[in-house]
Parts: sequence; C-alpha cells; structure tokens
Amino acid sequence: MAMSAFLPCGAQTKGTQGNEFVINDMRFRIIAPAKVELKAFEGKGEIVIHNGPRVKHIVDGKEVEILEDRPYQLAKPIDVTVPATVNNGGKTYTVVAIGNMAFGQNGFVKTVKLPNTVTEIGDSAFLGSQMLENITLSSKLRTIGARAFCGTNISQMTIPAGVTKIGKCAFVGVKKLSELSVAPGNKAFKTVDGVLFTANGKRLIFYPPTKAGDYVVPAGVKHIEDEAFLDANSLFNIEMPAGLLTIGEDAFSGCSQMSNVVVPKSVKKIGPQAFTMMYGLRKIEVEQGNTAYTVVDGLLYNFAKDTLIQCPMDMRVGKIDVPQGVRIIDDWAFYSQNHLKEVSLPASLKELGASGFSYCSELQTVNISPESTLRVVPVHAFIYCKKLQHLSLPATVRKIGDKAFYECRSLTKLQLTDDVDYIGKMAFGFCHELEIDKIPASLTDIESGAFFSCRKIVNLVIPNTVKAIGSQAFYGCDGMETVDLGTGVTSIGSEAFSSCEKLREVAIPDQVTTLGHGTFKGNKAMTKLTFGSGLTALPSSMCWYCPSLTDVEIPANIREIGMDAFYQCPLKTVKFLSATPLDNDRRIAEFENVTILVPKGSLADYKAAPWTVEIKTIKEYKK
Repeated sequence: MAMSAFLPCGAQTKGTQGNEFVINDMRFRIIAPAKVELKAFEGKGEIVIHNGPRVKHIVDGKEVEILEDRPYQLAKPIDVTVPATVNNGGKTYTVVAIGNMAFGQNGFVKTVKLPNTVTEIGDSAFLGSQMLENITLSSKLRTIGARAFCGTNISQMTIPAGVTKIGKCAFVGVKKLSELSVAPGNKAFKTVDGVLFTANGKRLIFYPPTKAGDYVVPAGVKHIEDEAFLDANSLFNIEMPAGLLTIGEDAFSGCSQMSNVVVPKSVKKIGPQAFTMMYGLRKIEVEQGNTAYTVVDGLLYNFAKDTLIQCPMDMRVGKIDVPQGVRIIDDWAFYSQNHLKEVSLPASLKELGASGFSYCSELQTVNISPESTLRVVPVHAFIYCKKLQHLSLPATVRKIGDKAFYECRSLTKLQLTDDVDYIGKMAFGFCHELEIDKIPASLTDIESGAFFSCRKIVNLVIPNTVKAIGSQAFYGCDGMETVDLGTGVTSIGSEAFSSCEKLREVAIPDQVTTLGHGTFKGNKAMTKLTFGSGLTALPSSMCWYCPSLTDVEIPANIREIGMDAFYQCPLKTVKFLSATPLDNDRRIAEFENVTILVPKGSLADYKAAPWTVEIKTIKEYKK
C-alpha cells in the first residue's frame, strides 16, 4: 500500500532558514507577502529489500525451484498531496507554484495531486521522476515549464483550460503517454488525435511516442518543434505538409522504424540532429525547389553544399568521399553508420562536429587531406570506432577533445605534432594498439585518463612543458617499461601510473609537490621508486600491490605516509634519511615485519613514535 505525504495547513514545521521553511519533507520558498512556491520535495520514501527470485534449475535430471541468494531493492511508492495553504511562524501562505526541479529525479513519488491554487509548474519540475504515474493538475494552472514532465511514467494527462504557456520539450521522454488532451476552452493549445499543437495549428509541439503507424502532419503546420517526435519508435512513415518552414532540433531523433524522410521544398531551417538515431533510416530526400537544403549521393547538405548535415544511419554504403568544398561536417553526421568502412575528407574541411563519426562499428580508414585546416578533433569524434586502424590528421590540428578516440581499439598510429596543446579526458582511452611516438611539446596538462590503457606505450617521455598529469592518465599502460617525468611536472594525479605492469623504475623529480592516491598501484615489475625533494607526504595506496618492490628509501622531506601506501609489497627494508620520525599518529601496518633503518642517534626517537609501536626491527645505520 502506498505511503501518504498529505500535508495539511499547520503541519509540523521542520525548520526555517531565511525565506525558506520545511514542512513534512516539503521545502517552501516565500515569493510574495502571502505566497510560496514548493521549492523541493525532500521525501525519500523507503527502500524495501526483497529476496532473490525463485529460479528453475535442473537438479539430478529434475526441474526444481531454488530461491536465488540475490536480494534486490525496490522503492516503496509515495502518494503526495500538495496543500493549498501552509502555516509558518503564525502566517498563512498560499501555494501558487511548483519550483524548478521540485520533484526532479525523485525515485519514490508515484502520484501527485496539486491544489487549485497552483498557477505555475517550473522548469524540470518532475524531470526524471521515473515512478511518477499520475498527476492531478490545478484547474488554475497557467504555465508549464520546459521539460517539466520529462522522463516520468505518466500515461495520460489533460492540459487545463487556462494554460497559456508550455515550455520547450515539456513532455519529452514521457514514453508511456498515450492520452494527451486539452480541456475545452483553452485558447492557446489543442490536441488532434492525441498530438499537441498550438491553437492556431501552426506549431506541432508533441507527438505521443506510443502512437503507432503512419502520420500525416496536418496542412497549415509551419513549425515542428524541438524533439516533437523524439523516440516515437512506433512511427513508421511521416508526411510533412507543403508550407512547413522549420524542423526543430532532435525533432525525429530516435524514430527507429522510419526508413525514409522527405523534406518539403518550403523548409528553411532544420535544427541540429533532427534525424539522428533513426536506426532504420535509409534515405533522406529534399523536394525539388528547396533553396536551403539538398541531397547529393544520399547525404544531406545545406544548399551551398559547404556543410554536410546528415548521413542516413542505414544507408548501406562502404566508402564515402566527402567532396571538395565541404567546410563543416555537423555534429552526429555519421553517427552509428554501421556499413561505412572508409571515408575521405577534403582539403576544404575546417570543422568536424562532435560525435561526427561516433559508433561507426565497421569504420577502418579515415583519410583527412593533409591540406585541410582542421584545428580541433572534437569530443567523441570517433568514440567506439573499434575497427578504426588508419587515420591521418593534418598538421593544423591543435586540440583533441574528450574521448575523441575512446575505445578505438584497433588504431595503431597517429601522428601528433608538437603544436597540439590540448588532449582531453580519456581522449585515447582503451586505444590498446596505439603507438605514441611522443607527447606533444605544447601540452601543459595531461588530462585525466588521456592515455588510459594504451598498451603499446613503451618508453614514455613527458615534455618539460607539462605541469600536471591527471588522474589515471596512463592507467593500465601495461606495455610501459620506462618513464621520464621531465622537469616541469609539479602534480601527478590519482592512479596516474597504476597497473603499468612492466614499469620497473620511477624517479620523481624535485619539482613534484603532489602525488594522488594509488599513483603506482598494481605495478608488478616495479623494483625502485625514488622520491624528489618537493614532496612532504606519500599518498594512500601509492604502491598497493607492487610485488617486486622490496626496498624503499624515504628522504628527510617526507613527513607523512598515507594509509596502505605499501600494502601487499614484500618490503624487506625501509631506510629513513631523517633523524626525526614521521608525523604519522597511527601504526603503519605494512612496516611491522620490515627492517626499519634510521640514522645513528635517532633510534630512541623512532621507537617512541606512535607509528612504530608494532614494528619488530628498527636499526641504526651510519650516515
């Protein structure tokens, strides 16, 4: 049975801060002398633990049911009734609005009943509330904010007669919404066969994703709004009317059953990614006479043919030569083109869009003209092109975006000039076969995970220009045997060189002042680690499981050693160069069966230190 969160006027006040107060898990904000908005619903409900399911198994030739030992969690649903008025500090306030993100990402609320005092629902008010199945709207509602119900589980809704404004993509991602209607008397909006339009019929706002079959957009529609048909997976064919002027951003994205799109000659603007993630789309056509767009060899271009907009996802072609004259390839233009094996890009190319060739599972070769003036390989440009082997970049490239080549597991070589000044996070992550000749000399930072699991890096030289090495920058580079950290690095992030299983020796330069935790964790071949004069502490888990590391020297500048810094290292001796013991106030478990060597004359001080209480062997040595 659902829990109730009915909140009557005068319910218990939890606390007041400035112009906000909380009553029974509802945070209200005063927005006028006698008015409040519900700023946030803070109820968490409860998680119910269930035993694992009974699963049928064959035991001794017989089918039996066994209770699996795999408990799982379910959220217990909440029914929420928002009060018309609330009392705080002896004053009564009318609830007139539901604030931005008020119920956003709430995983417990199943039903919501709004009072007739509410006139406004804010942006993303119920965004991502996946359990929300039913909502009772206020009869006095005037405004519904952008993405207000995005990602909810609502199946039916009637827009009240007084609503005059519906924000962008208010119902996008409401995948079960099958019955959407507008109350009689509404002068701003209407529905026709469940499809939402402005009252004058000029704007198509929302097409319910459960609506199946073919659809003819009514005559008179001038604009198809952003994401209007998003994820309409049961839509097979669309006929757009003469006189249509604009097709919005992501308008048909995710319409996976559509195989053909015809753009009317009247269309003047197609928004970004209007036809992406249409997995069955084989053909895009543009009616003759259109002066804004054209199709050449199956590819959608602007009329000037200097911008390539879209390649249909299911256009079955193995090789594409993008013609000279194309300056821009749009974002997502070749996304998940799973038949494409080879592409050539022209000298005229200046800009490649984000995710331009992402998820092209069969793509093997990309030839970019050396005369191209391309400067940026953008975020996700070739992500998950797992068969990509050959790629030539022009010398003008200066930046490699985040995850630009992530999971390009077959890529073997890539020439990066010294003028490249940015390599993004995880830019070459999991490029197992990539041989990096050198790190560009213009870099000042190596971002987190930039070369994660690049197994073909053997002898790494960090340029003196680099100041910081990010977390996991070279994690899992298990072919790396040597590393020269240069003279510029001051900071090395967490696990930056972790799981580099062939790395034998590392000398940390004097200018390095910071090491992140787990810096050299899991380096099985490491036998020697030298610390520079800039460090004052060694981080936790620094050399966790380095099974070849037996002897360590700790310089005088190190004053503290973090927890488990040498965990599972078969240490025999640890030599301290300082006559003053570490500042650690707890025992260092890894040292308990290790011979600790300390300067002559400091034995008593070391034995008195709190971290040496359990250490069995401490000896002096002569300086």
